[in-house]
Amino acid sequence: IDLLVELNMDVIARHRLQTLLTVDDMVREIVELVEEKGATAETYFFFTSDHGFHMGQHCLGPCKRQPYDTDVRIPLFVRGPGVAAGSKIEALVGHPDLAPTILTLAGAEGVGEMDGDSMVPLLVPSRRQESGKVWRTAQLLEYIGTQEAPKIDGSGHIIDNGNNTFRGLRHIEPARGIDIAYYEFTDLEADWNFHSPNFYELYNVTEDPEQMHNLYYRGGEGIDADLRQALALRVRNEYTCKGATCS
Repeated sequence: IDLLVELNMDVIARHRLQTLLTVDDMVREIVELVEEKGATAETYFFFTSDHGFHMGQHCLGPCKRQPYDTDVRIPLFVRGPGVAAGSKIEALVGHPDLAPTILTLAGAEGVGEMDGDSMVPLLVPSRRQESGKVWRTAQLLEYIGTQEAPKIDGSGHIIDNGNNTFRGLRHIEPARGIDIAYYEFTDLEADWNFHSPNFYELYNVTEDPEQMHNLYYRGGEGIDADLRQALALRVRNEYTCKGATCS
């Protein structure tokens, strides 16, 4: 069985790389079309993904439903007017930030009412004073476990368990040497709103980049009560906030 799983992952990895050929073609054709129209100087290009993908890490077969960095970290490349070529921005951003960013670039109003934040002050140096907001140091991550396989055109879908429902934070402050991942797990059917999480994971990603050593329970009693309370409060606030009330 182990050999079959290994061979299957090899096939999936090869197929995933092969699909990138079509992505390369698409990106080239889009850029060439914009250049032909003479619109390069007023066009922003965003290249990103919907999720990561684990391939054997944590002894898991190919999938995407775990809180580890293999699954939650994704590429984001931006090109456009005012974005410095070759620059790299060390800031925590997520999917909710894409819509307010694009709307801000388009001159739309009401962006402050959205859960995400516009990344324009990060991307365009000349506009870094317009926000006045200190950028976040923690990013909310959440997932609801799927218990029933949807039926689409007779096909099924891989399912996991309701107790793989989690929420948590990636907290990163390079200047202070902080890089941690904290997650709370609960059961979807009994506790969909996380009133009583029943399992926790905490990783020091600086020392443990593969996220293999759960510090929450380590050393008998695990982390102290004050830290547990602080982490729980922070993730609850991030989970329940809306719009401008989010950090």
